[in-house]
Amino acid sequence: MISMMVGGVAVRQVPDEIISVGYNSTNVTDSLDYYSARDIKRVEVAVTLAFLSGIIQVCACSLL
Repeated sequence: MISMMVGGVAVRQVPDEIISVGYNSTNVTDSLDYYSARDIKRVEVAVTLAFLSGIIQVCACSLL
């Protein structure tokens, strides 16, 4: 359940349109760079969210 929420947040925070690529470009590496940059940003968001949710869970368990 949490992984689905993290994935949803990553896609919402880094949508496909956030990184621009030239539409007239015929170079395949331009599109690969686009997908690579987008995926790197999404992984950064997912890692940050997972780390913060882990901290919240540790703090919640220590209060019990």
